Amino acid sequence: MRTYQVELLGCTPVADGTMEFQFSRPQDFVFAAGQAVDLVIDDEGQAQQVRDVRHAFSLVGTPAEQILRIATRVRESNYKQKLLGLPIGSLLHIEEPFGNLPLDADQQRAAVMLAGGIGITPFMSIVRDAVQQGSQRQMVLFYASRSVGEAAYLQQLQQLEQSCNNFRLVASMTGAQAAEHWDGETGY
Repeated sequence: MRTYQVELLGCTPVADGTMEFQFSRPQDFVFAAGQAVDLVIDDEGQAQQVRDVRHAFSLVGTPAEQILRIATRVRESNYKQKLLGLPIGSLLHIEEPFGNLPLDADQQRAAVMLAGGIGITPFMSIVRDAVQQGSQRQMVLFYASRSVGEAAYLQQLQQLEQSCNNFRLVASMTGAQAAEHWDGETGY
């Protein structure tokens, strides 16, 4: 499996407790919308377990973008705390992309996608890529989150829906207090 070196370019909050990390993109790095990579933090053998240095993440960006982006909920795991603590400019490694979540080649076939929580990341890549390519395919994305604050990329998805006639977002907030701060769908 091929490994690439990447540089941490930035870190941006995209929802409560969720961060997006941006990395340099190696010149010969190729991926398809919806694919994932293993991101490896080098720590010179200090890790107690493999999960402390490596984690799989879906790529959030599109194949046309010049940077690579991943997003994750920030938990108390050793890995995520190390990732969050890295200074801008840190060098990490990613392994070649994996996974196969393509839209059907037949543009006449509608796409219905279902995502919950941070599981939105591969669908962000897929929807953005389809829009960038001018796809005329009808797409519906059902996206559930506990609350508006925890719904990563909700505003971007709403903007995509407004600007793209063939994309529909059905967002639902499932938390007990969701109805107090949300006028859309609630519950499961």
